Amino acid sequence: MVGSGWRAAQDSAVPINICCPSPADAATSQTLVSTTFAADAIVPVEAAIATLAEKLAPLIELSIDFRRSLAKKGEKSELLCRQTLMQLDQNMQLISPGCELAEAQSDLDTSTSWSPVSAACGSCCARPTTPKWPSVATS
Repeated sequence: MVGSGWRAAQDSAVPINICCPSPADAATSQTLVSTTFAADAIVPVEAAIATLAEKLAPLIELSIDFRRSLAKKGEKSELLCRQTLMQLDQNMQLISPGCELAEAQSDLDTSTSWSPVSAACGSCCARPTTPKWPSVATS
């Protein structure tokens, strides 16, 4: 099972305790999150991770440098791509016979269908905001 290596060896619960050192004094810490998960609550999460790993196996990992070199696509870019493909489909004489318009349309459709999934994953894994530390009076 995925994640079984990191699961605590407790029968009933897995405690989670995240501490961040105060910028005023690195020796002290403030607990931001302290909760306990029942062991049976972790099993479905591990199953979901295993399913994701199985279903996303065809994806390849791109190096950081390669990802940084890629052009970014935002909402306006997607609209431009969609409109361009529609115009090219209506005016096939504008493109060379070797141009794979159907593949470009398929890629755009895949990107569109993946958007809600990507957004949901992003919100589940969003980083917490930086805590506002109380000011510490020095004497």
